[in-house]
Amino acid sequence: MKILPVFICVMMSFSGVAMAAPYASLMPLNAKGKQMMKASGKTDAQRAIESPDKDEINIPAYPGSFLGMTGGTKGHWSSVQLISNDSPGKIIAWYKSKLGKKWQFSPSLAIEQAGQVGVFIETNKPEVDGVDLMKFRAITIAKVEKPGDLGFAAMFGDLSNAKAVINIQLKPLM
Repeated sequence: MKILPVFICVMMSFSGVAMAAPYASLMPLNAKGKQMMKASGKTDAQRAIESPDKDEINIPAYPGSFLGMTGGTKGHWSSVQLISNDSPGKIIAWYKSKLGKKWQFSPSLAIEQAGQVGVFIETNKPEVDGVDLMKFRAITIAKVEKPGDLGFAAMFGDLSNAKAVINIQLKPLM
């Protein structure tokens, strides 16, 4: 029902609560995902409120991507997964043009067995290694060849055209 999200936005504007810009579009749900949302009593408006907004992430979301899984809670996100119908190569080229100079493209850090084809790492270090992926913010881009490549999102999302997964590590693991 489309009226509820509009009603919530109108009520929030009258109550003085600012609506933040969403980080990325919500992942479209498959039948299992819709059933789960209905059983939990959640609406798309609630999904949107519980999702990160642009100001919280501070790394650009690839245009047209869908928000997959997130790690953390509102205001304290540790990771974000984006899913795209574009090719990994196109996504890598876009991030190369959008990320600042402190982001290094390090394809040698990509884990081929995980389908990764590119890694960006935020550091001024002249040479980076795999341990640095745990010390700094990072973006990994992986190709999607089968539904299982989408991880947990494949269980609930209608993602049949997905070609790439973008995993953004917002907080260092070490």
